[in-house]
Amino acid sequence: LIQKLNAIESFAHVTTICMDKTGTLTQNKLALHQIIPLQENKTEEVKKILGTWAHLASDQNPTSIAIKKECGSYEGKVTDEIPFNSKNKYSALSVATEELGEQNIFFGAFEKLNPYLSKKAQEAIAKSLQTQTQYRNLILARLPKIQTSLRTDLKSYSQLEALAVVSLVDEMPADPVLAKNY
Repeated sequence: LIQKLNAIESFAHVTTICMDKTGTLTQNKLALHQIIPLQENKTEEVKKILGTWAHLASDQNPTSIAIKKECGSYEGKVTDEIPFNSKNKYSALSVATEELGEQNIFFGAFEKLNPYLSKKAQEAIAKSLQTQTQYRNLILARLPKIQTSLRTDLKSYSQLEALAVVSLVDEMPADPVLAKNY
């Protein structure tokens, strides 16, 4: 439950705790808020890569469903996959598609993928995240060339190419005034 021992000490400084009972303030339905491409003139390519990931990932969760809704679904062949889990905080797919060719797609938490991005990409992402603090933000990156296996530790990969910051939001109920009365 508590991952760091000093967390208990930190509670001494807490003056307000806000909690959300799903269904009261949010509906547990993610929606794609914004895609922030990190390279000029790449919006459509980023949407295709994101839609490919969302369609082909074996774990069809609220994140992939929200992305498919906005980016569409793209066919392709998955040759390897690391499904998302709470330890990794990212997922990865090796895919082959007619339109995109062969590549490894990585999608996950900034703090997990950040060490494998260029300094320029790290700075661009950090700047984008400053204005997106109220959203769930994930990073889309790729290795254009298929590696032998995704199971290899990320540290052994060459540098990932950062493609976009993807911001998701949990949808609010239709009548937020009613939710406020809880």
